[in-house]
Order: sequence, then structure tokens, then C-alpha cells
Amino acid sequence: MKLRNYAPVVLTLFLLLAALAIPVQASTLNLDISGTLGPALFGSDRLGLSGIGFTLTGVIDQGLSPIYTTADSATYSIPGDLQIALGLANLVLTGYNATLTLTDPASGPDILEIGFGATEFNFNPDVTATLYLPPGTLHGTGLQDFWAYVSQPDSSLSYTIPGVTDEVLATLGVTGTVTMSGGAPSSGVPEPATIALLAVGLLAVVLKTGKLRRS
Repeated sequence: MKLRNYAPVVLTLFLLLAALAIPVQASTLNLDISGTLGPALFGSDRLGLSGIGFTLTGVIDQGLSPIYTTADSATYSIPGDLQIALGLANLVLTGYNATLTLTDPASGPDILEIGFGATEFNFNPDVTATLYLPPGTLHGTGLQDFWAYVSQPDSSLSYTIPGVTDEVLATLGVTGTVTMSGGAPSSGVPEPATIALLAVGLLAVVLKTGKLRRS
């Protein structure tokens, strides 16, 4: 087989290998939780959050791998910050070191739990929101699109303020909605490993064909 007969194949292999350098864009999910806090279910609401409205938003890579799993739950570490707005005065907090746990049990309500630290002028509460979703809202424990209405007293938000002499601990009801919805779509570019396998397979076919023609 003459060298010029390999030219189209060599060009194809070059293009396939060059595609390995193309980044694969991951899909993202937008997390939105909004509603009203209260009433106080446990402890003393020293921050006076009962009765006010709130929103919590964040962006999650849908390809994120869980950091911990059980038979019916998966916990994810959210790398970015959360944005939290409270009340009519639109007090804005930043949530950091957030974790998200999705639980899809064999029976009973599904559960979304999100925990994070928050920063503000003169207090730094640790916050955990536990939201009970209608059964069947989740389809497995992977990051996914869904919408649900939640209500107190099943759904709640707890906060503590560490580092103070008289530790503040309170649990408030949550009534509102929680949504995880698709953001940027995937680019559709094949995975690098797939491209490499295609390239190797094509080369093997060409070499075998050349041997058959010479025999």
C-alpha cells in the first residue's frame, strides 16, 4: 500500500486527536428555594426571622460526584457560594461551604437537606434547611431537575451562632417552593476517552486492510 493512500486516514486521525483538546462543557442546575420562615418550632428565635420572606439561590454542576452516599441518599459539596436574601429590607447573606443531600427512600417523602455557613455584619450562623418533598419528586439521588412545594412543620430551617457565651439555637418552619432546573446545556462533544478509542480502532482497521492488500 503506497504512502499516499494513507493520507485521508492520517488526516482523519489528526482531526480526531486534535479534538482531545476541546473542553467538554458540563450542564449546570440552578437551585432556587424561596418562601416564608416561621413559626418558631424550637428554641428562641433571637434573630427575629419568623414571619419574613427569603430566597436562596446557587448553581451546581450536574456532573458533580457525591462525597458521601448511603443506600437511599447522596451528599454533594457545592463549590460555589450561595446567595441568600432575607426580608423586605433585602438583607443579603453569602452562604459558603455548602453541602446538599438528596434522599429518595423506598417509602415516605423525599428529602432535600442543605447546610452552609453564612456571613453578615455581626453574626455568622451555621444553617441547615431540611425540606420534605412529596413522594416521587426525586428519581434517584443524582442531581436532577424537579420542582416541589414544601410546608412547615415538616420542612424547617435551623440555625446556630457558634462562638458566643449564650449559644443561640432555633428551628423555624419553612413554607414555600424548591426548584432545581437546567442551566447551560452540554456541548455534546464526545469524551476524550471515546475519541481516543475511535482513533485507535480506525488505525487498526487501516493497518489490517493494508496487510490484506499486500498478501
